[in-house]
Amino acid sequence: MKLSVTQKDIDYWVETFLPGKDIYYLDDGSEFTNLEGTEVLSVAELLAHPNYGSFTYANAYEYGKLDPAKVKKVLVAQPNWFAALPMQERAKLFRLQVQLGRGLVFGVDVLPGHAFKKMIEHAGVDGKLVLNHFLWNRLDLNLQQQTAERVARHWDNFECEICPEEAPAWVKTRANSFIHIEGANSFGASLFGASGEADWLEKWVSPAEFRLGLTALVYQQVDRGHPLPADITVFYDEFELEQHACYQLTDNLVLNKSGQNKYHALKVTRYDQVLEEHPNLKLHHFALVKR
Repeated sequence: MKLSVTQKDIDYWVETFLPGKDIYYLDDGSEFTNLEGTEVLSVAELLAHPNYGSFTYANAYEYGKLDPAKVKKVLVAQPNWFAALPMQERAKLFRLQVQLGRGLVFGVDVLPGHAFKKMIEHAGVDGKLVLNHFLWNRLDLNLQQQTAERVARHWDNFECEICPEEAPAWVKTRANSFIHIEGANSFGASLFGASGEADWLEKWVSPAEFRLGLTALVYQQVDRGHPLPADITVFYDEFELEQHACYQLTDNLVLNKSGQNKYHALKVTRYDQVLEEHPNLKLHHFALVKR
């Protein structure tokens, strides 16, 4: 079945589509005539910044794809800075974003349709639309809503399974819906499934906090080939670091969140599908210990 997108979801995506400031990736040769009202940071400074390094910025601009070998510095600009740039510098800056792989850059594969095709032809570079506050604020509400929903579908295929009758009541309430927060991840989703505590869905849960959560809920690793309902399956990399987790609902259905941005839904999905998504990770099952 397909996820049902609500008007509240779309309103939230539109409201939070762009962080408060524009981020532009620069290379060694980047020079612009007017830098008033901007900050120029190294990549290390960007990632360590308490605001610009947050999930709000990191997810929107896709820092995970940032290549420090190509991106030498980062320009942080107020929303109105771009409008004062000469046209030649605007095009140069946009082209850099395409070449350096910044997020919020889309082609017709993500934004299909006549209206978006015309936008890319008139305001895009190299067949891509580079979104910033200048362009975003020139879209009417209908186009903003269409953009947000298309970008959401780029991140999540919206495919899910019907929540089983035997699932806990709290899972039935929240499953197959979007969480309106950046950073919520699979660790929090699994602990929510096991406990019913909604606070786990309201934040990013680190591997260390996840381990503490398992211990507090009295979950212990068990030696079995296939998880049972109420088990939590944890996926590890080659360094024994936790990378993903899911909460077992039935023999082959789990509560899962496949990523940590606002477009990744909290979904009921098939256990074998989760296995297919993490072919290079090893796994262990954790079961609730009866007291």
